[in-house]
Amino acid sequence: MTRTILSYLSIALMAVVTVSAEDFNDLQIGEEVLGYYDGGFGSLGTGPGPNLGVTFTADFVTVAQGVFGPPFQAEELTSTSGIMDVLPAFGGDGGDFSFYYNNLGPDDGLVSLYSGLDGTGSLVTTISLPPTPTFSAASPLDGLPGPFESAIFAGTAGTLVFDNVTFSPPGVGPVLPEPSSISLLFIGLLAVWLSARKSITSLGSRS
Repeated sequence: MTRTILSYLSIALMAVVTVSAEDFNDLQIGEEVLGYYDGGFGSLGTGPGPNLGVTFTADFVTVAQGVFGPPFQAEELTSTSGIMDVLPAFGGDGGDFSFYYNNLGPDDGLVSLYSGLDGTGSLVTTISLPPTPTFSAASPLDGLPGPFESAIFAGTAGTLVFDNVTFSPPGVGPVLPEPSSISLLFIGLLAVWLSARKSITSLGSRS
């Protein structure tokens, strides 16, 4: 029984410690993300945010157009390209990277993943984002090479929107944009509680 509890606890802690997700709902409409997800502040002073080691250039502005529609929020690419830096590195060796996007432009958007920060180092892979009238999960994202430290998002300014950016570092395994890490933690703790309760009930019946 102890081994089972430890197993559930490991799953729950992995969900919190190794999976990072940005849904942008805490920022203000019209606010640039900047260093909010690096324990800093957005351009309008929102923060300090969670310290996930993620920074965005000033090319992403919060809009009321998330995966689930307003008032859920997402990030609009306001120029032809913008950069997301992530430390520690993500993807590769079982790590993963996923997000939702909405592309109302005439051309495909692109997300180029680089081995170094600020779009430096080697170009590891490029993800194509075809036009879509509604939010769609980006693909392919399973089994990507890596790891990466930065992603350059590119497309027609004002037509490409991103939400629920989720990633895990090398060696962790695939992640999903939903459910969030908090939900996974709750499930893991609930499993621990049920297992312990069952064990206590079993001991009581023996006595």
